[in-house]
Amino acid sequence: MMETDKLRNIHMLQDLPEDKLQKIYKLANLRMFNAETILYREGGNLNFLYMLLSGKIILEVDANEDISVTLGVIKPRYTFGTSSLIPRAKSIATALCVEPSEVISINAADLSELLENDLELGFLFMQRMVHIYESRLANRTSQFLQALKNHPELQQVFNKS
Repeated sequence: MMETDKLRNIHMLQDLPEDKLQKIYKLANLRMFNAETILYREGGNLNFLYMLLSGKIILEVDANEDISVTLGVIKPRYTFGTSSLIPRAKSIATALCVEPSEVISINAADLSELLENDLELGFLFMQRMVHIYESRLANRTSQFLQALKNHPELQQVFNKS
């Protein structure tokens, strides 16, 4: 059985009040995945929110049939699969374990119900979700700008500044 200390080690949950953490704990499942396990696929339905305790997960998209592009690397203590909390949202990437990984999974429908019924927890949780999306947007913007800088036809534009 998992202890609440494992949840407290997750960045987005680390400073939640104990009574709120206990509510999330009741929904959490500890799972072990082997390397090369796919947790969810690009374009697929997301049913779980994930929190990585150990191991490494990559998020990748297929550029074409032969090439996959890594969007990011999930390190221990971070949350992923956040789109699972958005009704009818599809995954924008594939989540792939690149080494054996210990993961907390939470059924998204159950978590959504909890967040709707406990408005204070819902607010605290969504504040943290906004922070995650803000950080990921900044990372993607940086990646996009770097790709533009490397584009042969646009290099002169970036070299002028």
